[in-house]
Amino acid sequence: MTEYNLIYNYIKSNVNDKSLTYIINQLSKNHEHDYIELILRTDFDINIEDIQDDTEAKKARKDDLFKKNVKNRYDKCIISGLDIDVCDIAHILEFNKCRTYFEKYDMDNGIILNKNLHSLFDKYYFSINPLTLCVEVNTELIKGKKLGLLQYNNIISKIDKNSIKYLQHHYDVFSQL
Repeated sequence: MTEYNLIYNYIKSNVNDKSLTYIINQLSKNHEHDYIELILRTDFDINIEDIQDDTEAKKARKDDLFKKNVKNRYDKCIISGLDIDVCDIAHILEFNKCRTYFEKYDMDNGIILNKNLHSLFDKYYFSINPLTLCVEVNTELIKGKKLGLLQYNNIISKIDKNSIKYLQHHYDVFSQL
């Protein structure tokens, strides 16, 4: 069976019983998001970007489920190794920059960072190279600041490889600063 047929049949058999977010999350485990979106748009006349975040079903953010899924993947900071009790669940691609509802709650867009690293990650003081998974610190941005960040430079992060698609965007912004 072709990839197209697998995706098409899965959507067709679940579209009446499951949420679109659930269907996309399940399919994304084995298929490219862009390909899934193309099939949804062409064969089912569903455009993911047209789904409004302000519908009744989506008014409440799904943070609890997102956090639970990320915690199931990681049990400590992916860089420092600190216990989850002193960490945050962080979006790689910032929540307000996500283009689709799927990106906002995709567990591949989530990591666990200690609270200090989370803040510095959001400011692009460092990023994770999507090819090597190594931490890279922007030494120009932190010059003269005592942030304790240099100790993590070139450390290999414990990030799941499924998150690379989101890392690429963060790393691209980081590289332009």
